Amino acid sequence: MAQKNPLRMLAIFSDVNDKTLNKLLNEKSDVMSLVNIPKGTIIYEEGEEATWLYFMYTGRVVLTLEDENGLVVELTRLQQLGSSFGNEMLVQKGAKYDSTACTLEDSVVIKLAGNKFEKLKSLVPKVAAQLQRISQDRATIKTISERIPTFRNMSEQKQHQMSVISQFVKFSPGDVIFTQDGNSERPSFYIVTKGTVEVVINGKKVKDINAGDYFGEVGLVSNKPHSATIRVSDKGEEVYCLMIGNSDFKELFVDAPTVLAEFTLRAFGEDVDFQDFIKVPKARESFLEYCETEFAGENIDYLTAVEKLERINKKRMRKSVLRSLNVSIEGMKSMKKKLCEKQAKYIMENWVLDDSPHPVSMEGRIQQTLIERYKKNDFSFDMFEPSKELVYSILETDNFERYKKKPEFKEVLRTIGEYR
Repeated sequence: MAQKNPLRMLAIFSDVNDKTLNKLLNEKSDVMSLVNIPKGTIIYEEGEEATWLYFMYTGRVVLTLEDENGLVVELTRLQQLGSSFGNEMLVQKGAKYDSTACTLEDSVVIKLAGNKFEKLKSLVPKVAAQLQRISQDRATIKTISERIPTFRNMSEQKQHQMSVISQFVKFSPGDVIFTQDGNSERPSFYIVTKGTVEVVINGKKVKDINAGDYFGEVGLVSNKPHSATIRVSDKGEEVYCLMIGNSDFKELFVDAPTVLAEFTLRAFGEDVDFQDFIKVPKARESFLEYCETEFAGENIDYLTAVEKLERINKKRMRKSVLRSLNVSIEGMKSMKKKLCEKQAKYIMENWVLDDSPHPVSMEGRIQQTLIERYKKNDFSFDMFEPSKELVYSILETDNFERYKKKPEFKEVLRTIGEYR
């Protein structure tokens, strides 16, 4: 009995006949090849010219990159049959890999050389078009993140993760995506990439959502029914959206609370919790200006600096991945320790020490404990937690309640787009 061509197992090749599959992949073919890769092998490195496209067959591969601090961070792990990586090859000639790929166990991959793509295209044009669309869709993430203020400061790591977990969906004229007062079985977040959808409340169209804007965020932060109907006009054109499921979205932004905080503000409006409100850049800027009139601006700056310290600690990397990459585990620990020490000293010298230029309000006991640790060079990522909670409490009690009565608060809600 003839052995099945490995490409038959990949969904993207499911409609291709056996004769064509054998032209693409066999012992004599120069188009695609099946390759055994031992555990701990670096397949390609971040910044290398993208010359190969890969498909998972068996095993596990991890994608990583270096962040702005030089720390190695994990993007995603691939083990699903047919998962593709190295898609940068199809975006444009001379493109660079934007991550490093490494095997976590003995693996088998199917690879396609960039200079053979035209031959693949001549044999299976539909497959080639689908591969190009997948690659272009992933490249679109960067453009989208730059156009939408909420995502403008999203790191390359987040962009890459978003490209992996997102799907592109199409809606036709007359389609209703969800209805007012209804509940989605699987809440999702949508970014419009092409076309326009209508927002309808109580049967009346109230606005359009155009390419570069988003909807569906209320379902990510609350159990409330949909506050509006979202539909494509009967007379409109087809609409294309980037769709991300609820659980995937929350996992993506677990260490970047700004995004979920903005959605919470839009959903809850005047009832928003202070700690969510202050995480939204526009809201923080407005509240900071107000606090400066009450001589409380240093408290906001202090919280910002402490949260930056805590975010460094949220970037974790499994030891098994570091070993596979031949990266020193102790070296990574040492780098994080130095980053912690640098940021903690900055916080102490600007806001905590007796002679600091912008002292914040905190209990004497808490301040003395921090000063003792500073003198001993005893720093940790959570050392400011007690003082942070106290500062939040002071701002909420003394400043935020008064601020909510000011026109500036109403203007923030209007700018963000409160759902009412």
